[in-house]
Amino acid sequence: MTLALAPTPALFPALSPPPERTLLDVLAETALRHPDAVALDAGGQVLTYRTLADAVNFAGLVK
Repeated sequence: MTLALAPTPALFPALSPPPERTLLDVLAETALRHPDAVALDAGGQVLTYRTLADAVNFAGLVK
């Protein structure tokens, strides 16, 4: 004997996946939103998101 069950709706609707972003995309967006916030604090050496983004962008130019 087979029992046919009617489909039930999901409790939570399926969400589309978030857009693919690289770490550089996330850094650039964060630097725009919070340029003076602390991004890295390593033993007293502090880098803001602006400084970190500038350093990453400069490193990308120097090959």
